[in-house]
Amino acid sequence: MREFTRFLVAILSLHLTSCEDAPVVAMPSSCSSGAVAPVARLSNDELCYTLRDVALTILPPDHPFHRKLVESATPPPWRPVTGKVERVESPEEPMFGDWTILEEVWLPPDLPRSMIGEARGGYTRLDDDLSLERLEGALRLGTALAAELTRPALFASLGCEATSADCRRQIIERAGRLLYRRSLTSVELGDWEAGVAESRGPEVDFDAQLAAQGLSDVLAAMMGSAPFLFHLELAEPVPAISPDERLGPDDTAGRAAPDGEGAIPGGVVSPLALAARLSAYLWASGPDEELIAAAEDGSLATEAGYAYQASRIYADSRARRSLSRFAREWLRLDSVPKTSAHAKDLDFLAFFGGQPDATLDAQIHQEVVDLVLWFFRERPGTATDLLMSNVNLVRRRDLAALYGVEPSAVDWRGRLAMGNPNELPADERAGLLTRIALLSAGAPQTRPIQKGLRVREALLCEPVAPPPDNVFLSTRPHFEGVGTREAVTLETEYPGSPCAGCHSSLINPLGFVTEGYDGMGRVRTTERFWDSNDGTLVAEVPIDTRVEVSIGGEAPVPAATPGELATHLQKSGRYERCLAREVARYALRRADIALDDCLVTGLSDAMRGGATLDQIWLGIVFTPEFKRPRVALDSGR
Repeated sequence: MREFTRFLVAILSLHLTSCEDAPVVAMPSSCSSGAVAPVARLSNDELCYTLRDVALTILPPDHPFHRKLVESATPPPWRPVTGKVERVESPEEPMFGDWTILEEVWLPPDLPRSMIGEARGGYTRLDDDLSLERLEGALRLGTALAAELTRPALFASLGCEATSADCRRQIIERAGRLLYRRSLTSVELGDWEAGVAESRGPEVDFDAQLAAQGLSDVLAAMMGSAPFLFHLELAEPVPAISPDERLGPDDTAGRAAPDGEGAIPGGVVSPLALAARLSAYLWASGPDEELIAAAEDGSLATEAGYAYQASRIYADSRARRSLSRFAREWLRLDSVPKTSAHAKDLDFLAFFGGQPDATLDAQIHQEVVDLVLWFFRERPGTATDLLMSNVNLVRRRDLAALYGVEPSAVDWRGRLAMGNPNELPADERAGLLTRIALLSAGAPQTRPIQKGLRVREALLCEPVAPPPDNVFLSTRPHFEGVGTREAVTLETEYPGSPCAGCHSSLINPLGFVTEGYDGMGRVRTTERFWDSNDGTLVAEVPIDTRVEVSIGGEAPVPAATPGELATHLQKSGRYERCLAREVARYALRRADIALDDCLVTGLSDAMRGGATLDQIWLGIVFTPEFKRPRVALDSGR
């Protein structure tokens, strides 16, 4: 463990050491508003996953609801598909599966929050919007879950009765510790214990049923309370240490030597807040009992203890949750057009060759999520591997048919097998840019503008200004006798057009280079058009994929295939820096600030130096930026 930590520090030290002594700059109010507040709301992911994890922790394994929770985390039952038995994989790990208790519970969706000056993209972790509907939804969810937790089977499994004060105290103490991400104070514990009786009223006989109901009310109140629903991250005094106790130039605990050397400017968040930050980033959930104990006994403030806990958390299967969310939002998979929108159109049915499977959209998303999980966690690789690899991670035959291959092997749970998967055809699939999620328009004709924007903004971090309010662009060609490329060019690049400046150099070339793939991401040599009234083929035109691409404001370079474009992205260094920027935004849970430039540069250079993506994803938790309190940034100390 120590060697792994030293390796991470060594990779980043050349680029981060110079930042450690930099002053923490106070951001202008227009930039810092909401980005560096000391309080952050739990996202819907964190809320639901934490409640699920808490329930699994406090319920005995033989409890019926415990078994239901475990079963809800697996894909639906086996079912025959095209004569063979396959697993039906949901787009991501369910939070609560098919819990009937959630039928009447609704939480307003978290909205992806983009950075200032960026019109698209963003992360839901940055959404701190608070509304009455959100609080009411959290309370209803907590009430429903608390009712399940306090059924008689719980007390029978614990070997005690609901009327036993010791039994109730044990449940309150353990649940409160996990919900509040710390041990309850004696005052809090006493108040919650008293609340069991008070919730039933002083005139009511206190039998087992009423005691269980009272305990349910208390747990529901905990789940709807501010200490659970919000992360509070405050700085605390940084103790001085002697030179022989120092852990290195970047002391993981952030402590200051007597001469002031080696301290993280502005101090660090408290160990308990750091534990919550670790688990929220790596698990999208609250800390478990072991992590809370490490924060409370001081071991998390040591280099070895911190490295052990960070690595333990990342090794846990729950780390797939946060990585999956990052993949979806980084690559903007929610903006991929759905095939279901055109599934009944006659021209689409003729183009597709039949009716698409109802799960095809989820399969398209999941393949790219699996690709990120593969190179970040399952089989760690470099940023170049993620961009260039043609590894076959397709799970289902419906998606595999679009690639013209057999699906990759899956295990009995429907998850990708841990063997060596085969590859997609190298001459057809040149890495990430040719994955169907980055190509599909869910329609007969392609959408070069959308494809170009995703590459420019998500893979290069070069935001494009939104079009003027009075500009309308069609989603399919309407110029007779021309293909999609010509139609888009005529619409967006005509002389004097207010759109030409962005489209001719920034957007269109990045979309045109992948026109060798149709509206569902299948390889093609010509573009075909079908009549929307009867589905008959009415036209076929040649395709031109030759473009001149400018990256980072440099002189345009020629490209005619996605592979050539990917090579230009990698050589430019902009792709690695963009990925580093996106990881930093997600991990630090705030908008960019000037102080983060050193961190991004260090991560980017580490990637270009051969660091694997798991080292980047986990390595960021060892940096000073990850441990700094938000209030320090806000105050400008």
